[in-house]
Amino acid sequence: MTHHLSVSDSNQSRLAVRTRFTYLAIRALDTPLWAIYNMLLIILYKDMHATPFQLAVLVSLKPLTSIASFYFTHLMTRLRLTQTILVARFAGIALFLLFPFVESVGFILAAYGLYMAMAVGTVPAWLELMKNNLGEAEQKQTFAFGSSLGYLGGAVLPFVFAFFLDHYQYSWKWIFFGASLLSLTSTFLVLRITTTNDKVIPLESNPFRHISLSFFTDPWKRSFSLLRQRPDFAAFQASFMILGSGLMILQPAMPVYFVDELHLTYVELALALSLCKGISYAAASPFFARKLHDGGIFRFSAVVSLLAVLFPLFLMAAKWGIGFIYVSYIVYGVMQAGSELAWNMSGPLFAGQQESRPYTSLNIITVALRGALAPAIGAYLLGVFGSFWVQAIGAVVFMLASLAFSLLVKESPARQSV
Repeated sequence: MTHHLSVSDSNQSRLAVRTRFTYLAIRALDTPLWAIYNMLLIILYKDMHATPFQLAVLVSLKPLTSIASFYFTHLMTRLRLTQTILVARFAGIALFLLFPFVESVGFILAAYGLYMAMAVGTVPAWLELMKNNLGEAEQKQTFAFGSSLGYLGGAVLPFVFAFFLDHYQYSWKWIFFGASLLSLTSTFLVLRITTTNDKVIPLESNPFRHISLSFFTDPWKRSFSLLRQRPDFAAFQASFMILGSGLMILQPAMPVYFVDELHLTYVELALALSLCKGISYAAASPFFARKLHDGGIFRFSAVVSLLAVLFPLFLMAAKWGIGFIYVSYIVYGVMQAGSELAWNMSGPLFAGQQESRPYTSLNIITVALRGALAPAIGAYLLGVFGSFWVQAIGAVVFMLASLAFSLLVKESPARQSV
């Protein structure tokens, strides 16, 4: 019996190492594609002469494609976790391989949206794999370290790509092509992962045969049922909705404030948005991973929301000293590291020993709801108050989010072990 247990423990240990290595390797090899992907808004305007409407569509696609990923996650419960990841990655990346041969802005927008939908759609599968194969503390550390790898690459690679973009017209198409091949190659690493607790609905010969109205309504029904069953998770979602909405309300005012109020150059913006934010995110992620493990998610999120308050305040201060723009994005990177960790890990944390995908899938749909409403509110506030005062409104919203999380700490002390 002792020998049997030691063999089992050894196999689980190897599986944990393999899972951690595969996730981190894929995150690292995906970094070039994510870096050029996040530059696409500027590329479309400068090289493809996209219209303001097309640029607006691009901005809205990130949150709204979460709805598509929500249904993708529901459909892919018919596949094993590793199969879900393989299907999503190939579907999301394939269109980028055609970039050197197309001139259509519409095609580029479709590729942009599909990639984001598939990337978000694989999050529940990845988190369930890590939940099955890794310990609780190692789950958080692995996710945080993977995020750090991505943000470090996102901080450095835009400056590298900018050299080619400045000197070779349409070089971005071939950067997309090469980065996509690299990402697709790394996908095969997923085949090395197995898990002993992979619950699936048997895959039928035609998995789309039973798609009907219930396919679209059932995930919503299950999500509302989950919120009724778990008022603590519902309270977390409501409080996080305030925090996330505050961030999105700021977005329409940002370019106006940077250009018309602060008169920033592209170099100054790149230094703030890529380097300062990326490095601070990477540095803060491991620290927050330990803090989330040590304390409760409500208290942790309250602190993160307080950090968010500082971001617009430093932006406002940049009117009297340009150095504050860099301080603001250092703070933003730290805050984003904490908020993304809380958002991504809330599903496994609240699920406990239950299946975590319903919790994580609900997180996805709340992003879409915020994306559909908050930017429009921000645009309205921009027209009424101007870009400077929208920053102040954002600070108030973040303060309300911190207060909401703090009240949950006081009213739900038993949940602090979540």
